[in-house]
Amino acid sequence: LEQAEKIYREILVDAEKDSDYAPSEIEVLRVKNRLGDCLRAQQKFDLAFQQYTDILREKPNMLDMQRTTALILQQWGQDQRQSDKLEEAISSALPQANRKHLVWGWLQISRIASQTKQKAAVGSGGKEPDQQKIQKYHDLFFEASYHVAKTRLLAAQLARGANRTKQLNSARKNVESM
Repeated sequence: LEQAEKIYREILVDAEKDSDYAPSEIEVLRVKNRLGDCLRAQQKFDLAFQQYTDILREKPNMLDMQRTTALILQQWGQDQRQSDKLEEAISSALPQANRKHLVWGWLQISRIASQTKQKAAVGSGGKEPDQQKIQKYHDLFFEASYHVAKTRLLAAQLARGANRTKQLNSARKNVESM
């Protein structure tokens, strides 16, 4: 992992120096993603988060990257017992000037997946609904909803008193609504 991290960093430096080095901007984003994955596997959560959010600054609507970023916040919060990271994984992180958040969190991912699934089920332009797309967003909706409840439970394990009860009740309500 350390060797891969070093190589990915070198590739990014070379791509920064020479615009012709990388075949496309998408390939540079893929290298940033792989670097983030290496950092995450090494539990360098802050550096991995930085890589993922660099990608989101360029492509904020990449749902897979939003999912990955919520996962890193959840893992970061759990492994380092940081309730603020758990809350960011659930609700959002990095507010922007337009009052939106760069990192959506599990709740927003769940909403987007549900809306996209409903739109795909209706079909468009006289086309039949795309069953593969419907299934993809159906699965993402339930995955995100599961992570909301799981992350609330993790937050409750770190909390005390009334905050613990609040987190447990929120987790219960999320499960019951599913």
